[in-house]
Amino acid sequence: MGKKKEKIIQFCRIIAWEKMKVKKFYNKKMKSNNDEIFYQRVQCLFPSIGFKERKFLRELRFNLRDFSISHPNSTYEDIVYCFGLPEEIMINYVESEGIEIIEKRFTKRKYIRLLVYGIFVFLFFTWITFFPILD
Repeated sequence: MGKKKEKIIQFCRIIAWEKMKVKKFYNKKMKSNNDEIFYQRVQCLFPSIGFKERKFLRELRFNLRDFSISHPNSTYEDIVYCFGLPEEIMINYVESEGIEIIEKRFTKRKYIRLLVYGIFVFLFFTWITFFPILD
């Protein structure tokens, strides 16, 4: 079980690093509420957001809003103390769903993406061959 957990942690860190490079919300959202920053960090860890992930994140957002209403002067550390680190939330979600199920979902989405890209490339080249550029 220890290797599995380390694999999940490493996977979460890789996904989070990639998404942070794209979003770069840390600089933009410092004026935001602490609960919103926490929510965005948790959301950033999720590699893809399907129906189950969206439902989980919606419930988390409602819980964070309830917490911020009941504790209006709470800091980010208070939220982390109450809910746990964003990485821990992701690890618990992955463990509850099952690594095998999530890996199957990722491979399925990867093949669907490759199929769509292949269709676009095929259509592009057929368009170029049948409709040559008129000079």
